[in-house]
Amino acid sequence: MSSSDISGTNIEKALEKARIELLDQTGRNKLINTSRGHSKSIRIDIVEELSEFVYTRLVTEKKHMFFAPREKQDEEPPLYEEETDESELEALQSDNILQTDLSDSRLQHNLRRLEYDARTYESEQGVNLLYLALGFLKWYEDENSDVVRYAPLLLIPVTLTRKSVNARFRAVHTGAEIVTNLSIKHRIFNDFGIELPTIESLDEFSPNTYFDEVWEAIADKPRWDVLDNDITMWFYSFTRFLMYRDLLTENWPPQNQIGNNSLIKNLLVDGFETENPLCGENDN
Repeated sequence: MSSSDISGTNIEKALEKARIELLDQTGRNKLINTSRGHSKSIRIDIVEELSEFVYTRLVTEKKHMFFAPREKQDEEPPLYEEETDESELEALQSDNILQTDLSDSRLQHNLRRLEYDARTYESEQGVNLLYLALGFLKWYEDENSDVVRYAPLLLIPVTLTRKSVNARFRAVHTGAEIVTNLSIKHRIFNDFGIELPTIESLDEFSPNTYFDEVWEAIADKPRWDVLDNDITMWFYSFTRFLMYRDLLTENWPPQNQIGNNSLIKNLLVDGFETENPLCGENDN
């Protein structure tokens, strides 16, 4: 084997090692498992709303939506809500409100924190991490596991705005791309050989149609479920997964493979030559 072949093999191994270190496929990753039900976090779960309606209003019609607390302030919400009848849900879709099960004080606290943290993330990292997740995949890591996982399916990048300090917060689609959950797509394919659908085009896109395609993909998994109208606003980061995908040599053109880049070779395999310092140790 020639030295160039050995070098190429070493670069491929180093790249694969770097890719694996980037990828978090554990339950700690919110894209793999987002906690559901009552929580003390600043996550905001939306209840009694239809994903199709929310998508149409925010994305298609480019309108904003406000948030509402639960009506009974003296009661804590149940850990898991009973499923609402579809006709009852449709009757609620005559306004621009995202209903929550939070008290008014808790809702305002969470919204303020989410808005502040979103601005901080964008200022420090240059990306928006706040998303409205529409629909969740209920799944299990193996056939014998009793631990249920919930992975978001569609993610709408949103921002929280208000006209004044005393005004209500409203959610607005940032205009950035609507994305599917690449992390769970990768995990499900690797573990079960199940290919979750992707969005081919946003022209006339329908969340309900997409959820139906997910249903078809997981049809052979008896305990799995697609929670079409589960909606959550929370922080999700795709940066590490996108870097993982970019480091795959198959995604680079044959004439410009990442492993042939001299900087990458030096960084992962050969190292960099040291240069003499401008000033010696004994220089004054």
